[in-house]
Amino acid sequence: MPDVRHSNALPIAQDALQVVQHSACIGCGACAAAMPELYQIEMNDYGEYQAIGGQQVEPTDTNREAFAQVCPFSGGGPDEDDIGSSLYGDATANEYVGFHRDCYVAWVDKNNYRAAGSSGGMTSWMLAKLLGVGEIDGVIHVKPANSPGERQLFHYAISHTLDEVRAGAKSRYYPVEMSSVLSEVRRSTGRYAFVGVPCFVKAVRRLCLVDPELDARIAYCIAIFCGHLKSRAFAEAIAWELGVEPAELETIDFRHKLYDRPASQYGVKLTSKSGETLEHPMQGLATKNWGLGMFKYLACDLCDDVVGETADISFGDAWLDEYRLDPRGANVVVVRNQRLAELVAQAFQNGEIEGKPLSTKDVYRSQEAGFRHRRPGLAYRLWAREQRGEWSPQKRVQPDAHALPPQRRRIMDVRVQLADRCRAAFVHAKQVGSFQTFLSEIDPLVTAHQRLSRRGLWLRIRRKLSRLAKSFFKSPGDGGGQK
Repeated sequence: MPDVRHSNALPIAQDALQVVQHSACIGCGACAAAMPELYQIEMNDYGEYQAIGGQQVEPTDTNREAFAQVCPFSGGGPDEDDIGSSLYGDATANEYVGFHRDCYVAWVDKNNYRAAGSSGGMTSWMLAKLLGVGEIDGVIHVKPANSPGERQLFHYAISHTLDEVRAGAKSRYYPVEMSSVLSEVRRSTGRYAFVGVPCFVKAVRRLCLVDPELDARIAYCIAIFCGHLKSRAFAEAIAWELGVEPAELETIDFRHKLYDRPASQYGVKLTSKSGETLEHPMQGLATKNWGLGMFKYLACDLCDDVVGETADISFGDAWLDEYRLDPRGANVVVVRNQRLAELVAQAFQNGEIEGKPLSTKDVYRSQEAGFRHRRPGLAYRLWAREQRGEWSPQKRVQPDAHALPPQRRRIMDVRVQLADRCRAAFVHAKQVGSFQTFLSEIDPLVTAHQRLSRRGLWLRIRRKLSRLAKSFFKSPGDGGGQK
């Protein structure tokens, strides 16, 4: 991977503990992968992986520089634009999608890829294609942790066969870390595709800059569009609301397709340790609204990458009016790597996959809420953190008190409070053994968010009607209006 560097105006985090202290650690494990003697990754009481100190207590200057280069939230090292430019500088650039060669909406009906996936089945198809044509020897991705005694439901693992790859299909709204699997990759001799959310892919790219062994092993990076990363409490809360206590949850499918309703109204399917299987639409659950940000890592509010701009190819849900009604699902695809662009184009030509080209405007539309949250929303949150005296990493948007209109600022303030409050509320609920305690403790903030959102919707409707009225009643001399 080409060498890239990034200059930074804000102070750079000196070590992982500083990042943790300021709620900026995503628990990816990049620091532990690069410096295992200095850092380890453990799950905290909130069900989030976080960095902790290792055997070596005090980092050296060399360690500090290495940390700044690999941690995706350190505020140092290359950012998404730097990495994208170094890898795909000859491709077209877009401020939201990043560098790209092609964009599509696509799906794969053949070989059950679509039915077995969260949306259109394109991620599993791409991985199978890379294995089939000999581009890779294995896949590094998140899979169910079926080991006896394993407390976590999912973990990063390596798949070498098509069947193993397909066992890793579907989105996992669950915490994972990658330091262990990357150590395994270093000891191997093959070439791999890495699959992860944008910040994990960014961390792998940065690791490859300082680790020649990993750079030689990671042949491709594949990103999954991301709203935010959930803690373990998200899965536990879903189970508990359906009558399965947190400690009794055995398996969970966060994206169970319900074929009698639109793709966006998916369900959840889980099994308890006693063998009971439950299915329920997400729409009817207390945790259904992703906009509330319940159980998300607080670091997610410091991210500005929705689509995985440092990945060779990215896949997301086609949340577009034309496709959201189809319960089978469809993918938005952003291709950056030339070889992958050729493979995808060939697959369209020979009928392996179906779909059509998509504009970057439509890619934006498919993830519009995410982009609003991570661009103008982030600018406002950075400003708010400044006012509270909190450190934040340098981002590609600048702190701005007026990036959002007043009503949206109030909504954002409540979301930030709720994301923090629900963590402690769920811990307390587990201590007293009552899911209702959790609901009661977060209810004031949920109610405030609902009230503000309703008012915000009405204000947006009024502004739109006002613009339409002004356009309709423009004078004839202005080139329009009533004649």
